[in-house]
Amino acid sequence: RTFPMMDGATRRENSPAGAHFSVPNGTVADATAFARGKLEALGWKTSADPKLTTINDFGAQMLFTKNGQRLYAAIGVSPADKNLNFALFHLGNTDARKLPHVAGAEFTDSIPSRTICTTSTKPDDVQKALRPMFAPLGWREFRDPPIRGMEGYVREDRSLKFLQNGTAIDIMIMPVSGKTNIYTTVRLLKEQWPIDPSAVTIEFQEDPLFLFYPTKLSLDEAVEFNRRELTALGLKERKITGEPSKTAFKATFDAPDGKPIKLEVVRNHELTFVMLRPWTDEDDKGDTDKK
Repeated sequence: RTFPMMDGATRRENSPAGAHFSVPNGTVADATAFARGKLEALGWKTSADPKLTTINDFGAQMLFTKNGQRLYAAIGVSPADKNLNFALFHLGNTDARKLPHVAGAEFTDSIPSRTICTTSTKPDDVQKALRPMFAPLGWREFRDPPIRGMEGYVREDRSLKFLQNGTAIDIMIMPVSGKTNIYTTVRLLKEQWPIDPSAVTIEFQEDPLFLFYPTKLSLDEAVEFNRRELTALGLKERKITGEPSKTAFKATFDAPDGKPIKLEVVRNHELTFVMLRPWTDEDDKGDTDKK
């Protein structure tokens, strides 16, 4: 959140996951010197592997390490408007090169933030082979929320997504000219949203936030779990004015960034369903929060 910006920077964005900005008519040389100077002063070291540092007149990629953590810097000049674009990605302690991969795949790109490899194995078989490799390493599979109107769309590509301690892995599996390309990307999430350990089927989207999962917890246990975890993230629960319910709970939490979050918990037969999403003006027009 506190990484400094170059003089004249525009389109500024800071989060725990990284920093992004643009500089009109900026140069790659100035940006790389800025990154090295600021990060080395904070104890980060440029990777000793020369393959992980590439610098030319049009762009640069650099990797920095500190106490097992990794930062990846991507720098480029846009030919259209001559803007220098600077992106710094926090990768946590996860290295894409050390994640499970399909046996025999040929790598065409391999850096800590991503890998690209090619195999003759079909996309469905790649997905089936990779899926069980991650759970023993502590990764939890999730999927994107369904897109309305796209239920009948048939895709040729396949994907896998996993979460662990605020880090996400995205794997895209695409058929290309009779082969299968596998793109594996590591990213740090802006927030580590609470997910009960008993949840198996997880739907998650970071921006705008959408988190939905069933859990074996009771209604009261799920409410207590989320209250505790959301409070630990710095969110504050608004006063509840609705009538108590034995099967449903709704509450609004104010976040430090000023964007309220809506928590909804519903008990249905043997399962409890939990949903986190952004609060909207429409919430004030509907049911009040329930105890």
